[in-house]
Amino acid sequence: MEYKYEVTSLVGYLQRVATHLLPKGYYFFVQGVVPEGKDPTQLDAKLLAKYDVAKTEGARRWRKEQGLGNVQYVRFNHSWILLATHGDHAIREGEGSNLKDVRRVPLRIGDYSLYVKRGDFLQKRGVDVPAMPDGRWRVRVLIAREPYRDLCAYFLEIACHRQAEALAHELFSLPYVPYAPVRKQLLKLLRLMNAKRQASGFTRIAPSCLRFKRQIVKSFESNQVDRTTEDFSGLLAAE
Repeated sequence: MEYKYEVTSLVGYLQRVATHLLPKGYYFFVQGVVPEGKDPTQLDAKLLAKYDVAKTEGARRWRKEQGLGNVQYVRFNHSWILLATHGDHAIREGEGSNLKDVRRVPLRIGDYSLYVKRGDFLQKRGVDVPAMPDGRWRVRVLIAREPYRDLCAYFLEIACHRQAEALAHELFSLPYVPYAPVRKQLLKLLRLMNAKRQASGFTRIAPSCLRFKRQIVKSFESNQVDRTTEDFSGLLAAE
């Protein structure tokens, strides 16, 4: 069988892990980088064979029903990740303490930090019953702490030294994929900028300068259209 593991973009790499694997219980991970000058396909072959990764969906379901673990492998350029589910599997002995739990240790992909936590989504169970947290595990994708700190420092430094439209254009051009937690981070940054601008008597920047829609990509296909370069004009009028 053909097992697809090499993604063609950072966005596809992030999407593959955040929306396809972590939600299916692949909470345990080990990641690394192929050393410069080394052929990544040699490492691919070694890891795929060592942990018997290439299996059909039917085989994975059978293993899950038997209480056995499953493993998936993903690589983008020289960066790679092995992810495993609960259950007995050779990866637990093979990787030992290198195997981390994404519910306790964030997984880093580029400038993003991924982790899984108990959701606080409120769910109603009846007309007269108050909404209660459902307690399900949910994936969260954020801009990692250091890049976000640097981003805030940069924009707060220039918040009162540029025209509103120029700042809005720069915010709109940020490369971050707008997952819900990322949107909240950028909205918080925008509030801080507007507070600083308002205190100095400058016009506010409208939230419409931020991208709120995430582009879905095909992780294993190249030459895809980048819709993040959509027309900026008319979108960013200041409030």
